[in-house]
Amino acid sequence: MSEEEVLCVKKVSVPLEWLKTECAVKCSFGLFKKITESMEYCFVERKSVEKDFTLKQIIPYCIVSDAGGNYACYPRAGSEARLHGLYSIGAGGHINRSDLIGNSIAGTVINGLCRELREEFSGIRVFPDNLQLLGIINEEYSEVGKAHLGIVFILKVDIRPNPGKELEGLKWENAERIRAVNLELWSKLAISLIE
Repeated sequence: MSEEEVLCVKKVSVPLEWLKTECAVKCSFGLFKKITESMEYCFVERKSVEKDFTLKQIIPYCIVSDAGGNYACYPRAGSEARLHGLYSIGAGGHINRSDLIGNSIAGTVINGLCRELREEFSGIRVFPDNLQLLGIINEEYSEVGKAHLGIVFILKVDIRPNPGKELEGLKWENAERIRAVNLELWSKLAISLIE
């Protein structure tokens, strides 16, 4: 079986505003599409790129909110062992070559996010038009942060979807209680884009 190849961009082609040591930058989908049109991208074996800090792996990170304004929140226990013990409000993950749509990073990110959400939630109904881009998050403190760039979306659902295995332990928390949870840094940054 071949190794998973994930979408990456050259770090030198990423706007400096998106690469601050710790940042959450609001960004519309139109602006994201325009900026990413000029970025050099590639698909690289995930194992080989985890410590290559000249590239940024593009990670769509979606906050799922119910009709009552509660957010899906789950303990990290999946494939990223470096985040275990923390909670996340972001569903999503790596973009694979099979997600590629033309030469569009923006379209590929949306396509990959829809796939990821369908994998992580049982019976979720998600379409590109239901996703709202909030902005970009980045942190350069950890090896995880140095290797990844978060593209934050929000998806509002009328009916709470059932979590899959990756989201085991998922609960729904309101805006006040979510801040009391031991959140990973990306979740803290993502929440700041909602306010």
